[in-house]
Amino acid sequence: MFKRGDFGKAAVAPDFIQPGGSPAPSRDLLARLETAMRDLETDLTAASNNRRTHLDHPIFGRLPLADLLRFLMIHTQHHQTQLSAGTA
Repeated sequence: MFKRGDFGKAAVAPDFIQPGGSPAPSRDLLARLETAMRDLETDLTAASNNRRTHLDHPIFGRLPLADLLRFLMIHTQHHQTQLSAGTA
């Protein structure tokens, strides 16, 4: 994934984060995304203040900050169409 810069065609998210049968309303999903963004900002600030070079990811485990940020960029690009559709 890191070398290619994308998830590839065979990538499948783990069952516990797969969406349910009926998606939540956009406003709820955007609120969750904003909360996650604030939580990440808090974690990155704390890591910087404490001179930590890694954060724990719920699926990939302990990741260097640069790898975590690269993953988040790739993941956001992967979902760009969905994110753009939510703002139309």
